[in-house]
Amino acid sequence: GARIVEADVRDAGRMREVVRAQSVVFNLAGRSGAVQSVEDPAGDLYVNYNGSLAVLEAIRLESPGTKLAKAEQLGVEIIDEAKFRELLE
Repeated sequence: GARIVEADVRDAGRMREVVRAQSVVFNLAGRSGAVQSVEDPAGDLYVNYNGSLAVLEAIRLESPGTKLAKAEQLGVEIIDEAKFRELLE
């Protein structure tokens, strides 16, 4: 079954625990909002970039066959192992 995990997506150790032995991970975390991104663009970049990196690295290290569904502004992108490797290059 599915489970919801509330954690700081930038916490690499926690992300490794969360993705371990999962077949699919839905990453819906991040910081969004037009006003907030204009007022603090560096904060948005820091949270979203480092959070995405922590999830990708956790999957690479703990569960390389896991598929990642990542929320985007216009929908959800499913990332399989081939796409995952392309992103890491």
